[in-house]
Amino acid sequence: MEFLYGALGALFANWLGVLLLAAAAALIVITWNWRIALGLLMLLYLGVASLLVSIHQAPAWVVTGYLVAMGLAVAILALATKNHEPGPSQRQATNWLLRTLILGIVAAAWWFLDPGFAFPQFSRPETDLLLWIGICGLMLLALSNNPTYVGIGLLMWSAPIYAVATVLMPGSGVAQLVGIAALLVALACGYLALLEPVVVRTNPMWWRGRRTTVVHPITPTPLAPPAAVGAITATQLRSPAGERTPAHMEAAK
Repeated sequence: MEFLYGALGALFANWLGVLLLAAAAALIVITWNWRIALGLLMLLYLGVASLLVSIHQAPAWVVTGYLVAMGLAVAILALATKNHEPGPSQRQATNWLLRTLILGIVAAAWWFLDPGFAFPQFSRPETDLLLWIGICGLMLLALSNNPTYVGIGLLMWSAPIYAVATVLMPGSGVAQLVGIAALLVALACGYLALLEPVVVRTNPMWWRGRRTTVVHPITPTPLAPPAAVGAITATQLRSPAGERTPAHMEAAK
């Protein structure tokens, strides 16, 4: 176990590894694909865990427990979303170009302002990475109200919270509470994802050389009210041959 974290630390515990993790967090927002997002989310967890073990000497078994909890949370969210594809959101996620522009503006402002802030016992690159992951998670929450992406955004927040709790409050149990809270968030968001309206994609159209899909939500058909007593028409009282029988005349009375 120590060898594995040492190898991951050699990969991520440098400026190139920090840039790789920051790019992974940005790609979650830019691509806006739940499969890619969940895969990159596990990469973020592995990177943060390797930094904690290799730089801050966190116990490997504690970090492994956190990774197991996060893996379960990601699996729960993935299974719920796989069995119930997300429909159109009330607040659309814009397009990839606008999302890239927003992240670029935030990164440029951070670069030029250079606040010089660092968490206690954390280096500047580590602090910037943790804050960047939190900003990307906030972007997911701001751009959509879909339960799947809300869950991904909240799970992204768990990484910097867990890192700070592990280094600054070791042995307090806060880090374990973060893993438990992440599991509860994944369960809640997975349940809400299953309650989303089912959509059927039909009517493929070609418009100006580009295929467009019209989405029709499936809504339950209301049941017709039962016929009132005595409201039987003369047409319903006729026999198959069209003649009124005595039984029909009695029913009409």
